[in-house]
Amino acid sequence: MTSRQPENEIAADAAWYQKIMRLIRGAAMPARKSPYALAQPLPAQATHNLILDGEPGIRYYTDMHRMMAVLGWETCRRHRWLVNDIERNNNDTFADPSVFDGAEPERWLRGHPHEQYIWGVFSAFAPDAEIDLGILPDAESPTFWSLNAQPQHPQALFEIVCWDSTCTLFIGLPDKLAQRVVAEFPECRTLDKTIDEAA
Repeated sequence: MTSRQPENEIAADAAWYQKIMRLIRGAAMPARKSPYALAQPLPAQATHNLILDGEPGIRYYTDMHRMMAVLGWETCRRHRWLVNDIERNNNDTFADPSVFDGAEPERWLRGHPHEQYIWGVFSAFAPDAEIDLGILPDAESPTFWSLNAQPQHPQALFEIVCWDSTCTLFIGLPDKLAQRVVAEFPECRTLDKTIDEAA
């Protein structure tokens, strides 16, 4: 091989690399359809509990950078966040639990855009909330799997739960934000329907 590769060989190498990477990604996380009914169209109500578990467009659970981008970075900035019960695929982490003003998690997630959150709870609060750290949500809480689940922290407005690298739960998500999630992820499911069907 010469020090300067011809253009056609460079293009062929790039095409080969892309093909191999698609195969590797597909083998690592094969798409599987969820057995539960789709969330669309969402019922007319103020909040929703949703589950993402088998969405073909998601490579791994949970990509919090992508989840927050779908909800809207303005949503991130408008809330205070309690982040706890975290297990990630990287040791470069923040204290557990951590309380962030909205701009802080945005900076963190944008600075670490491809990190996988295996377990964890991101609880959203009013921007001026004095968060009681005596109550910490649990990523393995059995209350998620009951009808009409509520955010675990009584002050929280909604929760995003990273659940065992298998799915992402949205608990108490306001309708406007739920509509964004369902529009972005057509395979999204309503958690209450999923629980009903599994019973």
